[in-house]
Amino acid sequence: MRTESFIAESFIDKLLYRWRSSKAQPYIKSEIIVVDLGCGTNATFLKKIESKIKAGFGFDLNTDPTSSSAKIKVQSCDLNRPIDFPDHLTDIVVSFATLEHLHDYQTYITEMSRILRPEGIAILTTPATIADPILKILSFLRLIDSREIKDHKKYFTKNELEELFRKAGFQNIEVKSFQLGFNQLVIAQK
Repeated sequence: MRTESFIAESFIDKLLYRWRSSKAQPYIKSEIIVVDLGCGTNATFLKKIESKIKAGFGFDLNTDPTSSSAKIKVQSCDLNRPIDFPDHLTDIVVSFATLEHLHDYQTYITEMSRILRPEGIAILTTPATIADPILKILSFLRLIDSREIKDHKKYFTKNELEELFRKAGFQNIEVKSFQLGFNQLVIAQK
């Protein structure tokens, strides 16, 4: 079981994180509520969009309470379980490279649906199955965090992702490849 939140530390980790999180940027509108599931210790994405949003809530296994601000609240929790957040409150839920670290991924996706308002949008990234050997090589070479790669529980196919989101009540589910096909982006509407 995962015991820590991961922080992008190497140049490549930071670059890949920026690339993944940039996929959500076009959906961030003024005065919306955003939840970041798997926000990391410091809620980096929420801090980046703080001036634009109405409020941001970050959840991860270990968060730094000092990362909270007037608009951003971070909370430590196990993302394999339901989170302490009201139903149908958020406009957008984002999740960058988190799903592959969880044991109970269906609960995770169902929680995304539960907290989204009607017509809200979920944006999720996760490595493609073909990424596994490349990530292992990069971690062996210490170009990316090996602890994070060793913590991966499952890689998902496009069909598996579509089914997870469909079971959770999402519609208009799009699954696209990016980062040269090594990563997947899911955009789904409640």
